[in-house]
Amino acid sequence: MLIAGPVSAGGAVVRAKRILGGLTLREFRARGVSLDVRASIGVTVAPSDGRTLSDLLQHADVAMYQAKRARSGVTRYDAANDEHSPTASRRCRTCARRCSRTSLHVRYQPVIAAGSHGLTGFEALLRWHHPERGLLLPAEFIPIAERTSLIHALTRWVLLTAVRDASRWRQAGLEASIAVNISPVSLEHGLLGIVEEVLALHRWPASRLVLEVTESAVTENPEQARAVVGALRARGIQVAVDDFGAGFTSLSRLRGLPVHHRRSTGSSSPRSTAHRTTTPWSPPSSTWATGSGSPSWPRAWSRSRRPSACTSLRCDDLQGFWFAKPMVADEVLSWASEHAANARATAPAPAVGHA
Repeated sequence: MLIAGPVSAGGAVVRAKRILGGLTLREFRARGVSLDVRASIGVTVAPSDGRTLSDLLQHADVAMYQAKRARSGVTRYDAANDEHSPTASRRCRTCARRCSRTSLHVRYQPVIAAGSHGLTGFEALLRWHHPERGLLLPAEFIPIAERTSLIHALTRWVLLTAVRDASRWRQAGLEASIAVNISPVSLEHGLLGIVEEVLALHRWPASRLVLEVTESAVTENPEQARAVVGALRARGIQVAVDDFGAGFTSLSRLRGLPVHHRRSTGSSSPRSTAHRTTTPWSPPSSTWATGSGSPSWPRAWSRSRRPSACTSLRCDDLQGFWFAKPMVADEVLSWASEHAANARATAPAPAVGHA
């Protein structure tokens, strides 16, 4: 569809959403059968997205497939998310160079037992110190890396770094599991070799490693996801479904996945990690997660929302700013010592019996 005359990007998006709304409200029938017709629409605006008809159509096609993958309905073209654009290519090349220049960092956020508030583990969170844009979260560079072989190098580097740091804490007397996010692209049989390498190199127990995969990994290639997760579980490695409840995956598919944990942020925005203020799960999702036999926990609790709100939702573990912000590896031991001291100080006194 070509809109003639002056139009802003926002105006074009609004028109596209009206088209989607019309498709949703109108009933389509074929041979007496009612059809549910949906669409994905990509939006481009001249001259910012292209100066020729060919460029505009090509970029609109890219945006349409982005909308289809994200299930957002309408997406405005963004050169940063176009793997063929100069912007994306430059960012990908920069990321590849910086991998070997210590601009990538891993920070750690504690996971706390809901009942005792004792420390159970840490989640490793990747950050990139961009030379011009400052500290970037994974959502700003991982999607680009996923379109190239760079994602596999990043996965290996994060696993090696996180398990190395956790091994040092263990040598210092801190027993805690370590959780690492795995891209859906990396959830393939080659991941098993990387994990075996990491475990052997640092003599890390498999039961203390948690690999977190998103719902999208199940949706994109369910058979491969089930096979790889099953192999990881057989090896003794814990697997968690991250961002559970985003709404894109049927419960039947998740029930068939042999995972140990199901995690939720209470947010419908996938892939954003550990830096958001969210509301807790709705009771139906939480009840299903606990009833399925897999421990569950919400993430990213703000300081204004008390962890006790999870009691009625039967969550097993908690994570978020209420307990601690993500920290560098050198801060973990001192934080853990302080947390343990506070937990002992606030623990209820044991009951005393009388004859």
